[in-house]
Amino acid sequence: MGILLIVFLILVGFLLLLLEFVVIPGITIAGIGGVLFFIAGVYLAFHTYGILTGILSSLFIVILVPLLFYKIFKSNTGKKMILDSQITGKANTIDTSTIHVGDEGLAVTRLASFGRIKINGQIMEARTITDFIDAKTRIKIIDISSDGIIVEPLK
Repeated sequence: MGILLIVFLILVGFLLLLLEFVVIPGITIAGIGGVLFFIAGVYLAFHTYGILTGILSSLFIVILVPLLFYKIFKSNTGKKMILDSQITGKANTIDTSTIHVGDEGLAVTRLASFGRIKINGQIMEARTITDFIDAKTRIKIIDISSDGIIVEPLK
């Protein structure tokens, strides 16, 4: 009965840590519970069967449990559990072959520091260094940089 209880405690600890890593990541009750079950299993092994069994169960937890996690997460099933999506989009890319300093256009929205403009048939985001520019106001590009497009109202 004693060895089955030790194996059960270690198995429950492993399952709780797996639950912690897969379902509810972070330091939660499942992770703390998994570690406590490991400690209880090792304590019971030392107390019931002596030093050799306690050391073997400790080595099992320290060496084989991480290897089991590694094998699980490298398997096809484990790869389905891991988030590996990549962001490929870019924010406000400016096509400098069609838009140049001095081009004129129209403010699509109000530019209260930032807003949308229409230049050469393209709608994009721009900012103004002056006060506000109302929607449907004619604008002119005064600078194009990596920060974005800077416009001013036409006089």
